[in-house]
Amino acid sequence: DGMSGSDRGGIGEIVDCIKSSKIPIVCICNDKYNPKMRPLRNVCLELDFRKPTKQQIARRMLGICHREGLKTDQITLETLAEASNGDLRMLLGYLQNVSLTKKVLKYDDVRTGEGGMTKDADMSPFVVASTLLGFEGGKMSIADQTNMVFHDMDLIPLLIQENYVNHRPKVAGNDKQRMQVIAKAAEGISSGDMAGNVMRGQGQWGLMPFMGVMSGVYPASYMRGSREIFNLYPGEGNFPRFSAWLGNNSSQGKNSRLQGELKSHMMCNSIAEYYTLLSKMLSVPLETKGKEGIDEIVAFMEEYNLTKEDREYLLTPKYKGRKPAATKIPAAVKSALTRALNKKGLSNEEWQPPKPKAKPKAKGKGKAKK
Repeated sequence: DGMSGSDRGGIGEIVDCIKSSKIPIVCICNDKYNPKMRPLRNVCLELDFRKPTKQQIARRMLGICHREGLKTDQITLETLAEASNGDLRMLLGYLQNVSLTKKVLKYDDVRTGEGGMTKDADMSPFVVASTLLGFEGGKMSIADQTNMVFHDMDLIPLLIQENYVNHRPKVAGNDKQRMQVIAKAAEGISSGDMAGNVMRGQGQWGLMPFMGVMSGVYPASYMRGSREIFNLYPGEGNFPRFSAWLGNNSSQGKNSRLQGELKSHMMCNSIAEYYTLLSKMLSVPLETKGKEGIDEIVAFMEEYNLTKEDREYLLTPKYKGRKPAATKIPAAVKSALTRALNKKGLSNEEWQPPKPKAKPKAKGKGKAKK
């Protein structure tokens, strides 16, 4: 435990202990396929353990209850095993508390709310999105579906928004009806997004249930069905795809920051109409003249207060499908330009104080005599 996090050197120490120890060492791991676990797997005998079923748990608990003098039956214990999500410690503790006040545990005692014993299942956002959009979600109540969305209220709506069009809704009989259902689901996602913005922006946390229903349960109820692959992403598996919004939002924030810095350097309010002209002025001299065009570009950048980062931003395509500028410039010319810009100080790199010079070691004069 903990080796896959911020630990440094722990795996190597355990491997050395295993190699030198004469006593067997048992290591428990939840994700043995983590790359950090590879050295440990090379020196261990791997034994896979599956989660016991509720029937297996109930049979074992039935024997324990018989020895402890608590009368119950298989169905009651299966219900408790399902409510505890297979947590044996939680189930044993519950049975111990019951045995202090009762001698008989009936099904009616645990049927409503499982006697106050419930445990949230540890489900990943991908499993939740797949469940809500799949046929299993149709068997669940609205409250249970909403609780599943709240496993991760930030990521699960994004996963549903990313993958809902890949599902063929069972309520649609043809392609026309499918488009109508997709439009309904998109309306729900839009309403949930607006509610989320108001909830976070104005602190209206009372909108959280509405946001969870509209951004997760509502579109999933319309689009529930089997998943399809449209071959838009080569090699894509038939499972929920990670949200592309997070990457796009990060790129948008970065571009906004770089655009603000560019406006500040050029001291102008609008810069979009100059993108094409500036990118040509910063790339064409190198394409036509090679290293001889470096001085021209450096002079142009000094005149307009541009930095190396500004040049990289201007030469990056702003729309998908556009080829980046300066693709015909040789690598040697790019390296020479970088050295020239660093020499002129046209870079946004943070200034760091010079490192102090190391003191010369004093020459030893031998050991002192006693």
